[in-house]
Amino acid sequence: MELRQLAYFAAVAEERSFSRAARRVNIVQSGLSASIRALEQELGLILLVRTTRRVDLTEAGRVFLAEVRRVQAAVQGARDAAESVRGMLRGTVHIGTMQRLAPLFDLPAVLARFRAQHPAVEIRLRQSSSGGMMAEVGEGALDFAFLAHTGTVPRGISLTPLGDDPLVFACAAAHPLARHPHVSLPMIADLAFVEFEPQWAVRIMVDRAFSSAHIDRHIAFELNDVPTMLDLVAHGLGVAVLPGFITKNVPGLMGIPLDPPAGRWRLVLARRERHPLGPAARALLGLILPRTPGEETGGRRGADLTARGREGR
Repeated sequence: MELRQLAYFAAVAEERSFSRAARRVNIVQSGLSASIRALEQELGLILLVRTTRRVDLTEAGRVFLAEVRRVQAAVQGARDAAESVRGMLRGTVHIGTMQRLAPLFDLPAVLARFRAQHPAVEIRLRQSSSGGMMAEVGEGALDFAFLAHTGTVPRGISLTPLGDDPLVFACAAAHPLARHPHVSLPMIADLAFVEFEPQWAVRIMVDRAFSSAHIDRHIAFELNDVPTMLDLVAHGLGVAVLPGFITKNVPGLMGIPLDPPAGRWRLVLARRERHPLGPAARALLGLILPRTPGEETGGRRGADLTARGREGR
């Protein structure tokens, strides 16, 4: 078993396509397929299920992928440590983030400062849902991720709070409720809602709030990007319940406090507990967290954080 084979397997697993994976690792597709077959034969396991349209992981493949990512992280850490001896920090940092963090956290400013200090480090940044990023941090695909905390903390993950904001009612400035000092969930239950897709953290929080109040709502639009949602609401095509900071300084849109409160949106930094980061990731983490605040980890403390969140709603 070679590191090259592990890299090929990880590429196919992530791309869900032999052709895209071959382009990614710069090898002909036939050579990639032969390498994966040899790996499966060596392990005595089927790792991938090939169909005419896509490639899926078997259960053995999913377990193997998690271990491959840990091996790759360890190898990269060793390379980065060796490079640091030469006096210039090198390596790659893998970061996950949601679409909008400001003003709770200015990620572009931190990354620009880090790039100025360590120009040889490659930064790989991508967006995903909070749940998806939490899983990828646990698997080692991401060094850390900026995400919204909505429930219990998976075992082996530590969460560092970065900020929080209450959920508010968002509507067009011309909406009749825009002149109210506050609104309640029963007051807005019959309106048409603009919502994120179900796996989004904000959607999970809003679903829980309405469910706890035993109120149904009509979802007219369901999408996965913040700017389009804000545009739809500002043009009066629907309303939404969002973290307050998202609604500020948006032309034509108002954020109205909810009474009683429907919860607080919590921004956290998620990272693995017992897997040391490489030198490059540690350096970036030092800029993000110059002082280490209190952390929540998988297990009892994570359950306590969930309980406090429910009380806040």
